[in-house]
Amino acid sequence: MKLLFRLLLIVAIAVAAGIFARLNSGYVQLSAPMFRFESSLNFFIIVWLFSFALFYYMIRIVRGVKQLPEWWRMRRIQKVREKMFKLQNELFFSLQRERFHDAQEKAKEILSLPEAYPLPAVIGAIAALKMRDVKAAEEFIHCDALAPLVYRVTRTLLEAELYLVKKEPLRALSLLREMREWEGLHSTALKFELQALVNAGRFKEMLPVIEQIENIRALTPAEAKFMKEAVEAQLDMGVSPELSQDQKNEVQKEALVPQQDQRSHDSEENIGLVAHDQ
Repeated sequence: MKLLFRLLLIVAIAVAAGIFARLNSGYVQLSAPMFRFESSLNFFIIVWLFSFALFYYMIRIVRGVKQLPEWWRMRRIQKVREKMFKLQNELFFSLQRERFHDAQEKAKEILSLPEAYPLPAVIGAIAALKMRDVKAAEEFIHCDALAPLVYRVTRTLLEAELYLVKKEPLRALSLLREMREWEGLHSTALKFELQALVNAGRFKEMLPVIEQIENIRALTPAEAKFMKEAVEAQLDMGVSPELSQDQKNEVQKEALVPQQDQRSHDSEENIGLVAHDQ
């Protein structure tokens, strides 16, 4: 119906213009020294309308050409964001399916894009630590995406876990206790500190750490009690810092039983720290 109405309107305008042109007998004369132009009024109106339309569209074309670089830049940003969104979905899928090698590859691909954010670096570091790939974990932890100061907590926790994987518990302890001075008590940091103390054979220092974890409600009273009893039992047996590696593994297995179900949860906490830091 609208199309028919528009068609009838165009026909009516054309008929009215034809009648006006036929009945109009006026003319236009432009004169100047040594120059004179004379034409019919109908021709002058047609030329004037055509010139106006030509001038209008020339202005539109010039403005479009000036905006072309900005349009192209926005177009490229949109394509990068679409690619990043697709890779991000694949990254989370790989992490969920425990395909840690694929997760690392996707994280590296996202970090190579402009305007990359820190979450892929955190996930890539966690995946590398799961595979005990120390070199890849160091690359993710020290990448530019995690360099800003606002991500200091996340970077410190990942470094501490890296030292634990490298079997350097004393360096992990030093880093975590330095973090406590400027961040305060942190549940994940305390759990890493507890694990570092076990690996280092410093069992006398475990009880205060367990109490601190219990105070911030990162452990239930039953779990904390069980861990304290396990540590005290080992101390009563005369545990020495010079234990063999097999003995340390046995003590760690007994002391950290309540935390076995929380291992995957700790990785999720590390991912959530990025949003907390922001």
